[in-house]
Amino acid sequence: MDGNAQRLFCPVRHAHSLLLPAIIDGLFTKPTTTVALTREQNWSIYRLDMTPALEPKQKYFVFFRVRRSDFPTQVEEIPLDLYVESAYARSDRVEGGVVILQRPPFGKVAERIAQGGKF
Repeated sequence: MDGNAQRLFCPVRHAHSLLLPAIIDGLFTKPTTTVALTREQNWSIYRLDMTPALEPKQKYFVFFRVRRSDFPTQVEEIPLDLYVESAYARSDRVEGGVVILQRPPFGKVAERIAQGGKF
């Protein structure tokens, strides 16, 4: 974001953001969840139901990156860093929409990146 740009606080967007930990945790709880690799080389998922409710024909998109962690882990832990780049509600018919390159399950993404691979 430009250092001079100003944003207004949006209570609905803020309320949605409070659900991000549960959404991300869901990827690890259910590794068969499909994620989408975008043209920008980040990953995305979306939800149809949120609280507060989305407007008709909107989806709540979460864009994130996953990389192998440099932080020491225990033997059984997966050495990954996952960080959310952006999350917001948008129409599924937005001009210049998200370009999807692949749709693997999150577990395969985590496994490949943990082993030092790339997509």
